Amino acid sequence: MINHVVYFKFTQNAAKDEIKKHMDMFEEISKSIPGVVSYWAGETFKVSYENTADYDTVHCLSYKTKEDLEKYASHPNHKDFIEENKAIWADVLVVNAIVPD
Repeated sequence: MINHVVYFKFTQNAAKDEIKKHMDMFEEISKSIPGVVSYWAGETFKVSYENTADYDTVHCLSYKTKEDLEKYASHPNHKDFIEENKAIWADVLVVNAIVPD
């Protein structure tokens, strides 16, 4: 299994409706692009006992193969999502991992 985890830090001037659009569009592309096995997303938070990264949201998608992830990355719906939302992103962190069976 391949996990594709994406963290987003939004710009200070990102409006709530723009962030909601981002979240809704990401969920929609996870359903519309073949190869996605599972998807979840959430708002990040800080805790007192550890130093956590400064990102606002996290999205996690799972795929059966690296090839499925490559197809996702080059899919027109994914590219449209980036173009329509990148103006509100201050930073993006992507982590890909192989999850043992």
